[in-house]
Amino acid sequence: MEDILDNYNKSETFSDKEIFTKIWFTPRKVFKFINDTAYTKFAGIIIVVAGISNAFDRASLKNMGEKQENLWVIIAMCIIFGGLFSWITYYLYAAILSWTGKWLQGVANTSSLLNIISYASIPTIISLIILIPQIAFF
Repeated sequence: MEDILDNYNKSETFSDKEIFTKIWFTPRKVFKFINDTAYTKFAGIIIVVAGISNAFDRASLKNMGEKQENLWVIIAMCIIFGGLFSWITYYLYAAILSWTGKWLQGVANTSSLLNIISYASIPTIISLIILIPQIAFF
């Protein structure tokens, strides 16, 4: 019985490619690895891409194509403002989670939560990349 628990508590190692593929099927193991090793290699890029994809999602929900005639202006605004404001919003979100988590005797700090939140947004980014072109053509 102890052998099973010992193996469960050990953190596996993942390559860069495995993190992006195994996060879909074994997210608990991937997030444990990211948290235990403070893996931040792609966190910044993921935050910017998540902000850009969320900006495109908001633009499509607000029918920006009907309000703004120039498509390139919409694309530029989503890339610039989505990329810039993603850092602020994700950092504030992680800080608020850390702050309120302290009320519940949580131990996570803002930077570790920001790291986990960034990698947790990978499925959202992929789904928005797949979904937005489908919505645009209907």
